[in-house]
Amino acid sequence: MKILSLGLDKNLLRKKRTSSVVERQLEYAKPFDEWIILVQNSRAEEKEISNVRIIGVKNSFNYDFPFRLFFACFKSIRKFKPNLVIAQDPIFTGFPGYLTSKLLGVPFICNLHGDYLNNHHWISLSRLNFIYNRIGLFVLKRAKLVRTVSTDITNRLLKYNSNFVSIPTPVDFSKYYIHESQPHSTFTVLSVGSYVPEKNFKLIVELAERLPDINFRIAGQGKEFNSIQEEVKNRNLTNLKLLGAVEHSHIGQEFANCDMYLHPTLFDGLAKVIEEAAWYGKPIVASRVSGTGYIIEHKKSGYLFDVNDVEGAIKGIRFYQDKENREESIRLAKEKLKQIDHTGNFRRLQEIWKKIAKK
Repeated sequence: MKILSLGLDKNLLRKKRTSSVVERQLEYAKPFDEWIILVQNSRAEEKEISNVRIIGVKNSFNYDFPFRLFFACFKSIRKFKPNLVIAQDPIFTGFPGYLTSKLLGVPFICNLHGDYLNNHHWISLSRLNFIYNRIGLFVLKRAKLVRTVSTDITNRLLKYNSNFVSIPTPVDFSKYYIHESQPHSTFTVLSVGSYVPEKNFKLIVELAERLPDINFRIAGQGKEFNSIQEEVKNRNLTNLKLLGAVEHSHIGQEFANCDMYLHPTLFDGLAKVIEEAAWYGKPIVASRVSGTGYIIEHKKSGYLFDVNDVEGAIKGIRFYQDKENREESIRLAKEKLKQIDHTGNFRRLQEIWKKIAKK
C-alpha cells in the first residue's frame, strides 16, 4: 500500500533523520510499502530514508506553488499509483491535491491543523484570505475525510462535511529533557513561535510597556521580526528581548530559565508549544482560542484571556507571580498532559489511512 502526502515544510529535505519532523514522517510510514512526500522546496530534488521518498517541488514564489504541485501530484499519481492522497492543508496542498485525486480516481483526505477557516481574525489579516477561505471550504466539502487536531475546530466546521476526525499531532516527549535553570531575580515570561501576524507578538510589546517589572523573551523568527524589533527600540523596552531563531535542542534551556509561558495567538489549532510548556513544568497564560482548552482549564491548569485583551493577559501574569498558583497549575497541567495518548494517536491515524485506502 502506497501513500502520497502533500506538504508545505520547506525544510523537510534539509532536516536530519533525527529531527522530530522527519522522525514523525518515518513513524507515519511504518505500516505502508511506500510513503511519498511532495513538498515545497527551493529546487527540484529527492531524498530517500527507509520507505519514505521526499520529492521537492520547486517554486519561485509562494503563489505559484499550488500550480506546480498540481502537475507534480498528477505526475506522481501516474508514476507511483498511490492508494491514498493526504494533503497537509485544505488550500495550498488541498486544492491541487483534490483536483488531481478527482481526475485520477484516488481517495483524498485533508488535514486541518489550524482554526482559520471561517475565522474573522484570520480573514481580516489579508484580502487574499477571503479567497483562500472559499477555496478551503470548497475542498473541505469534497474530501473523503477531514482530520483536525482539536474537537473545537471539528465542532465549528462539521456542517461542511460529516466525515471529520479529531486527532492531535503526536509528540514524542522521550526526546525531551529538563535543563537546569540559570539563576535570575526578575520574573521572566517566555513566548515561542514564528513572527507572523496570527501569533500576535505585538501584544507582548504592549505588555512589556505596561509591566516594566517583568522580563519578556520571544524565541522565533519570521516576517514581523524587524518591525517588532524596531518597535521595541522606539519604545526603549529594555525588559523585552527578541531571541531570534532558537534551535529545538536549545529551546529547553529557554523554558528552564523562564517562570511562565505566554501564548497570545489570534487563532490556533492545537499548539504543540503549549504541550511543551506543560511538559517543562511552566504555568501557561494563553488566549482563549480553539485548542488551548485541552490542556488549560481557567485558573486551574492554566490561565485564559480573550484575544487581544491586554488587561486579561496582565491579570494572568500577575496570577502566576504567586508561587502557590504556579505550583498548582503546573501539577494539574502535567496531569492533563499524561492523559494524551500520543502513541495511540499514531496508530489511530494509520488505521484511518489504511481503511480509506482499501475502499
